[in-house]
Order: sequence, then C-alpha cells, then structure tokens
Amino acid sequence: MIVYYALFVGFIFSSLLSLDRNKIFGRQALFFVVLSMLLVLGLRYAVGNDYFSYKRIFIGVDDFGDLGFFIYSLSESTPVESGFAFLILTVKSFTDSYEVFVFLLAVFSIFIKYRIFNKLSPFVAISFLIYFSDEWFWKDLSGARSAVASTLILYSFYYVYWRKKIAFLVFVFFATLFHTASIVALPFYLARGFFNTRLSMVLILILATGVAALGGIGLIISEIALSLGMDDNSRLVKYTTSKYVEGISPFGGTFTLHFVLSLLMIFFYKPLSNKWAYNSILIPVYVYGTALMYVLIDYGIVSGRIREMLCVPALVVVLPSFILLFKGNQRLVPFGLVICYCILWFYMMIHDRAPYQSILSLTL
Repeated sequence: MIVYYALFVGFIFSSLLSLDRNKIFGRQALFFVVLSMLLVLGLRYAVGNDYFSYKRIFIGVDDFGDLGFFIYSLSESTPVESGFAFLILTVKSFTDSYEVFVFLLAVFSIFIKYRIFNKLSPFVAISFLIYFSDEWFWKDLSGARSAVASTLILYSFYYVYWRKKIAFLVFVFFATLFHTASIVALPFYLARGFFNTRLSMVLILILATGVAALGGIGLIISEIALSLGMDDNSRLVKYTTSKYVEGISPFGGTFTLHFVLSLLMIFFYKPLSNKWAYNSILIPVYVYGTALMYVLIDYGIVSGRIREMLCVPALVVVLPSFILLFKGNQRLVPFGLVICYCILWFYMMIHDRAPYQSILSLTL
C-alpha cells in the first residue's frame, strides 16, 4: 500500500505547487509524480480484478482476420471491442508478452490523459490528483478499456467547445472501439445549445432525482434489448441477473455528493464559465451525467459506467476551476476542500485493496 500512499502525497505536493501556475518547479514535480505513477501502473503484476481476465483476452486475440468493424468475436460470451483487440494484435506482432502489453497500454492511457488535461484543465496537477483519488486511476489499474474510452470521451468534449462536430464524432467513435458504452457521449453535443442553461440543468436534475427515488428505470434497457432480438449472452442482458445489478444507493453517500456538486456547479455556472470557458460544456456534462446515473440507478453496472464515462472526466476539469474564483492565499480554502474530496475517495479506493505487486519483484 505504501506505493499508493506515496503517489497520493506526491500529487498533493505537486498540486500545492501548481497553485502558482508560473512556477516551473511545480510542473517538474508533476512530471516526476506522473512518471512514477506510470511505472506503478505499467509494471504491475496480478493487480486489479481483471488482470488475468485481460490476460486470457490477450492470449485469445491472435488473428487480424477475425477483427470486425466494432467487435472481435473471441467467443460467444466474450466479445472484445475492436480498438482494444487491434492494440493487442499490434503488440503481438512483435512480442507475445502480456506484461509488455500491460506496460504499453499504461503508456498510451497516461499519455492521452496528460495531453487532454493540459488542454482542458486550469490546474493539471490537481486534475491528476482527482484522477488518481477517484475511481478513474483504479479503472486503469483494472478495467483498462473503460479508462481509455473515458479519456477519449473527454477529448471529444474539447471539440464540442470548439464546435468541431466531425472531430467530436471521430473521438466518440474511437472511444466506442474501446468500450461500447461510450456511445452515451453522443447526445452531449447538445450541451452547446439549449441544454446548457441553468434552468434546464436544475429541472433535469430534479426530475432524475425523483426517478431515482422511485427506484430507477435502468433495467428496462435490458427488456427493450431482448424485445429487439438481442442475444441472451450479450453483456447488456446477462448482467441483469448477476452481482452487476448492484450499485449506488438512492440518497447514499455517492448519490448525495453528486447532487451537492451538481447544485454548486449550477449555482456558479456563469462565474465558473467566465473564469474557465471549457466549463460551459463540462458543467452540463457533469450535471446531465449525474441525472442519467440517477435515472439508471437500479442497473448498477450501467449507472457506474455513466459515472466513469461522463461525470469523473468532467469533474477533473471543473473541480479545480473553483479555485479560480479566489485570489492569493484565499485559494487555499477551495484547494483544501478539493483535498478533502480526494482523501475521501482515495480512502474508499484503497480500503480492503490487495497489496501492490510489481513484475520486477518476480524478476529480481
């Protein structure tokens, strides 16, 4: 566990230095911590719930001829998105080492995050702190497909702001090649229009809260899918009869935290957008993502995917921008609140987590 604690402290330290955005040693500290995190992520062994599941996929994906437009049909019960399969096949063209694949996937995932955080965030170090503390990093540690897909979705929102529809569609398309749930990002191009008003956000959030209080409507999705002829072995259908139905509780901790943050973002929507223009897109993404998460609350894995794909990526940009509303030493107040948020999520992420293991420990 010491590895995770060391990275957490490192990100806090680099985030504190970054409050003065002109200091170069703050960027140098961040680079060192991100590089250390990359090594932790890329050199892991048997870490994460899906480590060996992905290894079986890596072994099974072995022929470019089986690569479909969206899906590589590894087996009837294990469809693999073609983007992820293409990465596997590319790596296997020069090595059959799963450990090398894990390392290269980590490099790719962290590299694109570093690029988009630099484009979108007013405080890159704080964005990385939130990424590491919340579930996004831990998805990179385990469910790598969704972690890469959510990064590409965040990239797509950059192009929503700049009204580049084709680029937006291209990035959403590439995201679906890593995780089909990424298709949920498509309607969010409308965040540039009527749906970015405070009134519409409040109304939708209240309506969604009411639906969640009544139990949600997420499981209806699988019933519709079955009526349209979807196979019983599809993930969307088979997850309805498993542990994946369980998720957050209505008016529980995560639910309430999302509601409070959504209200804060709506209330400060104009000043936050004036201080950091990308918030005009990302605040609606967070609020409507929260609303969609509420509506689908009875289907835990789908609701969770919404949070991973929409809410957390938007939050890593919006939450640091609250600091811009303050000047000088006053910035320590919102910074301290961000740290509290990160401590809370970091504790939940490492609680009862298995100790970290590195591939180096097996070779030295």
